[in-house]
Amino acid sequence: VELVDDQEETLPDGTRIRLPSMLFGRLGNNTLKKTLVIFGLLYRGEVDDRVKDRARPRGEAEAAEYVEARLREVGLDPERFACAPRREGVVVRIPGRDRSRGALLVHGHLDCVPARADDWKVPPFGAEIHDDLGVPMLWGRGAVDMKDMDAMILAVVRSRVRNGVRPRRDVVVLFLPDEEAGSVHGSHWLVKHRPDLFEG
Repeated sequence: VELVDDQEETLPDGTRIRLPSMLFGRLGNNTLKKTLVIFGLLYRGEVDDRVKDRARPRGEAEAAEYVEARLREVGLDPERFACAPRREGVVVRIPGRDRSRGALLVHGHLDCVPARADDWKVPPFGAEIHDDLGVPMLWGRGAVDMKDMDAMILAVVRSRVRNGVRPRRDVVVLFLPDEEAGSVHGSHWLVKHRPDLFEG
């Protein structure tokens, strides 16, 4: 892996973020770098601006909108759905080469639990990169549960579609709301109201 210089990315709101070179190398299509960018962007819109400590999640609507846009960008036709006000998710089915095989469900959740800003050394929903421990890391509430996996799923799906990789069977990619608080407005709602998404 050949390390490259620090790079900057511009977020949709015009904010510039720096990606330290230690976080990624030249990996062909730069899937790792794209994963990190997506990872940071999934935090944007996460917090209610009216809350002083900027530490109360306000639903998954913005994250779902972002995921939908990134999937459409590579030619997929995702569906964004709402299980309740501001509780939104995204699903897309990628046709496989042999559609008689059972489909594979790949899923993650877009929500995370609240955080008290006073308990954090960094803004809990700021997605800031720090290397205080000797290795650059992206810090934020829900970073490992599970914005990191959401970012990896999204980056890998985009990379495979762009490179014309078609799976052997259908792959249903699902980004869910409301996993942390019982899934009433997430997977439970989908099973009751949208079982068609899981057919095959």
